[in-house]
Amino acid sequence: MPVDRTIEDLWRGEPPAQAADVLAAAHAAAGRLAEARRLYESAPPIQPDYLFTMFCTFRAMTVVALGDARGAAEMYEVLLPHRDGPPAGLESLAVAMPPPARTLAELAPLAGEDPAPHVRRAAEIAALWNAPH
Repeated sequence: MPVDRTIEDLWRGEPPAQAADVLAAAHAAAGRLAEARRLYESAPPIQPDYLFTMFCTFRAMTVVALGDARGAAEMYEVLLPHRDGPPAGLESLAVAMPPPARTLAELAPLAGEDPAPHVRRAAEIAALWNAPH
């Protein structure tokens, strides 16, 4: 089912604030960049105590798709302390995304950083968790 149809089915009007990053990433992946940007710009701050690396990964996916260098630099700094962590979202025991190191590798060029150390670390973490990415 297309993303926009699912959104229409779930919400009449604006989606809940917590869903903005997930929906923005979905729209960006589907090539609907204007809607992705609108949701991204309306997204609230990411809560540090609730699926932090997962929501950071969704936001980073949108930032990369939009080519937002400022946003990439911000997300890079936020995720850097988590570079050695497990796959994003794993703390929920419900969803696992690529490790933060992989997301850092994707953000690095936009943030003016070298992606190579993050690519290597992401491969190490993926192997450790038997989670190819």
